[in-house]
Amino acid sequence: MSNFFSVYADRLGDWHPQLYRELKSRFTAPKVRWLLLVSVIFQSVVLFFRAGEIPVLDPLKPAGEQFSRYCLGIPPDWEYNRGIFVCTQDLLGQLPVNWRLWWLDGFTFLSLAGLALLLVVGVYLLVADLQKECQRGTLNFIRLSPQGEGSFIWGKILGVPSLLYGFLLTLLPLHIIAAGGAGISLLLLAGYYAVVLAGASFFFHIALWIGLSSNAKSYSLSKSAAIAGLCAVGTLIGTILIMQDNDWEPFFLSWLSLFYPGKALIYLVRSTFLSIPTVGYLGPNELDQLRWYGWDLFRSAPLGMGFMVANFAVGTYWITQVLRRRFRRPFSTAWSKVQSMGVTLSVVAIANGFLLQSYTQGDYLDFLLLNLGSWQLTLCCFFLGLTLALCPQINYLRDWSRYRHEAPRQHRTWSWQNLVSDHSPPQGAIAINLCFTALLTLPMVLLLPWLAPAPAGVTIPLGSIVVALAMGLLWNFTFATLIQWSLLQMSFPRLLVLILSVVVMVVIPLAIAIGAGIKESVVMWFSPLPSIALVEGINFQTPLFFLTVLSQTVVIVASTWQFNCYVQRLGRSESQQYLAPVQPE
Repeated sequence: MSNFFSVYADRLGDWHPQLYRELKSRFTAPKVRWLLLVSVIFQSVVLFFRAGEIPVLDPLKPAGEQFSRYCLGIPPDWEYNRGIFVCTQDLLGQLPVNWRLWWLDGFTFLSLAGLALLLVVGVYLLVADLQKECQRGTLNFIRLSPQGEGSFIWGKILGVPSLLYGFLLTLLPLHIIAAGGAGISLLLLAGYYAVVLAGASFFFHIALWIGLSSNAKSYSLSKSAAIAGLCAVGTLIGTILIMQDNDWEPFFLSWLSLFYPGKALIYLVRSTFLSIPTVGYLGPNELDQLRWYGWDLFRSAPLGMGFMVANFAVGTYWITQVLRRRFRRPFSTAWSKVQSMGVTLSVVAIANGFLLQSYTQGDYLDFLLLNLGSWQLTLCCFFLGLTLALCPQINYLRDWSRYRHEAPRQHRTWSWQNLVSDHSPPQGAIAINLCFTALLTLPMVLLLPWLAPAPAGVTIPLGSIVVALAMGLLWNFTFATLIQWSLLQMSFPRLLVLILSVVVMVVIPLAIAIGAGIKESVVMWFSPLPSIALVEGINFQTPLFFLTVLSQTVVIVASTWQFNCYVQRLGRSESQQYLAPVQPE
């Protein structure tokens, strides 16, 4: 038997050396025994507590005075919790039990617990493993090996959390049995598993990105724990949101909620045909009204879960491009300038579909304002991250400035330097990405009255919306210009520069505007949300509008001029710096 396994182990080592290396160090006999023991204990505890929830008729209490979630009697009018039902006997003296609901509760618990365990522990293990690789120096050895980037990526993703995968696989039979007892079809269950796997792959790729960006010289538990803690907080927030009855109107940020894989459980609970008051969770939510380019995709379980898988797949693809670049060149930009345009087109093409929502409750203009404001805020965060991803390290920028005159003549043109060269400043690429965003967004705004019509008597201010979106894009370019200048001038880590920039340019203006009255505040004209100032403004203030555009233009020109002067000084050789004339004071 040992010879049998050794033969297949050798084949795995020849086919996928990175995966073989990870599995060999983890799947030892003591670890496997502990894994099986923990799985048996966990499942026994779950079944023990679930069995304790089964109602049993108490002979000391008269009929009609016992209550349980899993009884089938009509709840009394005075009961504040309509999910508690009266326990009654049938003609044979037996106590009828709602077994479908009992199995559904167990299935939901296993699903949410397994999802949280997969995401949080998996992210922690991947970040911690890459930090250990950096500390030992083995990561650089792996970079010099002949294996490809894809072999390293999937070897880490499949191998590092392999014991976690084994534990979750031991829970799979109980999970499938619980789904069958709740009346959930195998096709829907397979769709849910596809969403979870796609979501786990997406977040694990992000964890590898964080790990490859680490320059840790010693193993640091705090960083991996902090990343896992952020993932745990996000998972907890997503779980709380889907467990409540979120019957609010959909808006743009509903797109971000689709990045939580547990949202697919809504379709599985609905397929049981149990009433919403009986279940008490995963009830009404914005998926019923959520539209994408005017289509009701999310009312259908196959289309909704298929969109979630595609959503994760697009994000995973572009993060994979980052990992392929960072694997060989850890200090290169995250994407090339051409790839950044693909990222922008993908993100904006998907996100713009959520701008077109139809509102049936409340004030149409208020919901439209919320939609536009959340879109502009998300766009601001996206271009901030894109600027950080495209801004080269100072050493690469110095080499580019110093030796660009030695490049072939066709490589000295503006188009080559701003669209192809990885080490050139990113202003040109950011400007082109903003133009692409404007070209993709303008048709959506112009089609708003037809694809998402307003109620009778309400006029959509198309002109103000177009101007607000243009001002928002101009503000993003201003922000990007200041960020790239700050990255060179400040000796702080990039993460700290990011936090300071967001606080100064986004948080403080919005806080001042909220304190002064968000609809009337002049500060909103100088914030990432000018749509509030234009759409909700009492009157279109022409002097203030031109003052805003003029001030942003001055900031762009001044920061760009200072940035170019700094890059030119940065590219001077040592002899040029010594022979340069001394400037009079």
